[in-house]
Amino acid sequence: MALSDYTGRRPGGTNGRTRIVRIVRHHRWDPEDDAVKPCINCGERLQLHERHVLVTLDEGASGDARYHLCDESCVRRWVDGE
Repeated sequence: MALSDYTGRRPGGTNGRTRIVRIVRHHRWDPEDDAVKPCINCGERLQLHERHVLVTLDEGASGDARYHLCDESCVRRWVDGE
């Protein structure tokens, strides 16, 4: 499944109003930036200067939120609730 196919879907375990508005392969351009974030699915610590998946969710009244995932397999498990 292409990443764009997840747009509009609602990840498992969310409040039912949350939906994916944007999903892209991503990495930070600045290799000097050693920011680390957890994968929202598996919890693995991601070095953001390395390739990962960035998801933007529409969380209703609270606005948009950005989350990081390891790769497409983590996206699939997160969205499908596996």
